Amino acid sequence: MSMLELSTHRLPGCTVIRVVGDVDITTATKLDLAVEEGLLSGEPLILDVGDMAFLDSTGLSVLLKAHVAAERDGGGLHVAAPQPVPRRIFQVTGVLSHLHLYDSLDEAIRVAVPT
Repeated sequence: MSMLELSTHRLPGCTVIRVVGDVDITTATKLDLAVEEGLLSGEPLILDVGDMAFLDSTGLSVLLKAHVAAERDGGGLHVAAPQPVPRRIFQVTGVLSHLHLYDSLDEAIRVAVPT
């Protein structure tokens, strides 16, 4: 069974969810619930995926669903610091063109929460 740890942090002007582990069919619901809760504020939501090693199609589905909801509600979804394997998965599946992707959490925060 895959392991997934999530921690949510409210910052001025945004919410950050740190994703640690794998997002797959056994863990995607956990991320989906955290993302739904994170979107409630209507502020930008940043997923810090620097410690996410892998995601499968269910994980991609969660991200796309979150992207649609965030764009609809005006906050926006931002994905920070993907490792090489998830980044490659985003590229080959075409999901990359739908995500706001940043090399670091700091960069995602700067863009999501302009001063």
